[in-house]
Amino acid sequence: MRKAEHAGRPYHLVHFDGHGIYHKQTGLGQLAFEHEDTSLDLVDADRLGLILQECGVPLMVLNACQSARATSQILFQASAARLLEAGIGGVLSMSHSVLVVTAGRFVEAFYTALMRGGTVGCATDEGAPHSSARPPPLSRRA
Repeated sequence: MRKAEHAGRPYHLVHFDGHGIYHKQTGLGQLAFEHEDTSLDLVDADRLGLILQECGVPLMVLNACQSARATSQILFQASAARLLEAGIGGVLSMSHSVLVVTAGRFVEAFYTALMRGGTVGCATDEGAPHSSARPPPLSRRA
């Protein structure tokens, strides 16, 4: 992102599609990235927010389990809230664990609406009905 920013081609949106956890001891949401050697790099929202803010990224889409989890006592320690606190203009995140297929349906409708020129709010509204759709029941063999 920094290279793109310096080259005059900044990112307008970053979409994270991966695993996220809520670390009870620190009260921070963390996203699972990999180092070049494929070892795990859990990045908390404070660190990610700083990078995104430095690079001028106005919108973050968190397609990660538990990425929006927050309680009243620790609201600004959840990933989405902390990214907003860091200065990111908008954060779209999951409020609960969802199936990959369901998330895919939401994302397809969301980005289709954005590509048609819709606002983030309208695109979210377009995707919302797809995020609550249940997958078809599995058939059972007798």
